[in-house]
Amino acid sequence: MSALRYESAADGLLVVAAEGSVLVVDDGARPVEVASLWAALQGRDAVADAMAALTTGGLAATPAFALLVPVDGEGARLVVRGRLVAEVVSVDGGASTIDASTVVTWAEHLLTDAVSVTVRSVSTASPSADAAMLPLASGAVRAAAVSLDLVPVDADRAAAAVVDRTVVVPHLQRDAAPAPAATAPAAAAPVVAAPVAVAAPPAPPAAPPIAAPTSGTSSSSDDLHSTRAPEHTIIPSALEAAEETAVVPPAPSAPAAPDAGDHDGLTVVASDLAALRAAAAESAPAAASGPRYVLDISSGGSAALDGSIIVGRAPSTSRVSDGRIPQLVGLPGADDISRNHVRFDLEGDSVVVTDLHSRNGTVLRAPGATPRQLRAGESSVVLGGTVVDLGGITLTVREG
Repeated sequence: MSALRYESAADGLLVVAAEGSVLVVDDGARPVEVASLWAALQGRDAVADAMAALTTGGLAATPAFALLVPVDGEGARLVVRGRLVAEVVSVDGGASTIDASTVVTWAEHLLTDAVSVTVRSVSTASPSADAAMLPLASGAVRAAAVSLDLVPVDADRAAAAVVDRTVVVPHLQRDAAPAPAATAPAAAAPVVAAPVAVAAPPAPPAAPPIAAPTSGTSSSSDDLHSTRAPEHTIIPSALEAAEETAVVPPAPSAPAAPDAGDHDGLTVVASDLAALRAAAAESAPAAASGPRYVLDISSGGSAALDGSIIVGRAPSTSRVSDGRIPQLVGLPGADDISRNHVRFDLEGDSVVVTDLHSRNGTVLRAPGATPRQLRAGESSVVLGGTVVDLGGITLTVREG
C-alpha cells in the first residue's frame, strides 16, 4: 500500500490506520472502542483480530465497516459491511463498485489487480478532483471518504518473471563458452578459427545484446552481468558458436526423458489432473463466478457457501488462525436455537456440517436416508439436497 489520503469531516466516518491496514467504521449509531480496533490492526492476523473486535456484540450490533488489509504476494483483502461502498479501479483502467448494503453479513474480496480503492458512505458522493485530500500514514481520524493507492500483484509478478528470464541467459552462455575454449587448441579447428579471426570486432556487438535486456531489469541483474563480463570479453565469438551449438542439444528428446524418469505414472497423473482442473476453472468464468453450494433458509433468504458459515440465534466469531472469516447468519427470534448452533464448511467439493454443542441438537435429513442427529461437536459430510434441522428452522444444502 503506497498512499492513504482522506477527506476530513468532523462528523464523518471513523478511520483507523496502522501497519499498512485501514479500517473505516460508521459508528454513528453505536460507539466503538477505538483502542481495541487500533490494537487489532497491529496484530499478526489483522483481518481476524479486527473482525473479532467488531463482532463482539453479535451480528446485530456489528456496525457498517470497510476493512482493507494487504496480503503478502496476493494483493489486498477487502471486507465491506452495511451502507459503505468501495470503488475499485483496476490496473487496466476498469472501475467497479462493491456495495454490501443488501448483504446480511459482509462481502469479502481479494484484490489482485487494483491500483486504487475509495471508501465512502452510500449517501456520500465520491471525492471531487479538487477535494482537499490529506495524507495519513498511521492514526485515527474522521473523514467523509478515504482513498488508497495500491500496487497490483500482477505487476510485481511480471517484473519478477522478466528478471528471471534475463538472468538465465548469461548462465547458459557461461557454461557453453568455456567448452570451446578448453577444446579449441586440440579438438576442432573450425571452432578455434572463429574466435581468433573475430576476437576483436565482435566484442562491441556482444555487449549491447546482453546490456539491452538488463537495462529493463533490476540492479541485481546488472551486477550479475558486470561480474561475468570478462568471460564474454575473452571469447566473444565463442558465445555465438555456443548459441548455435546450444540449439542442437535441446532439440532431441533428452530433456523430456529425465522429466519422465523423475516421476512415476501416478505422480504425473495427479499433476496433470490438477493442471486440467486449473485450466478448466480459467476457461469457464461463468461457472467459477457462482457459488458451489447455497444454503436455503426456511424462514426466508439464502446464503452462498464459499468458505465457512456459522448459523445461530446471535452468532459471533472469534480469532481465526488461517485468516479466513466465516460468514455469520443470524436467526433472531428463534429461542430454541443456540447463539452459535451449527457450522457449515466447504472443503474441496464437499460440505461439512458441525454441531457447535447446541442446546437442542442438529438433525440431518439426507435424501432417501433416515434422519440422523449429530452429537455435540460432531461433524458430518452431507450431499446436495440434505436438510439440516435446527429445531423449527431448517436449512437446505443446494448445489449452486
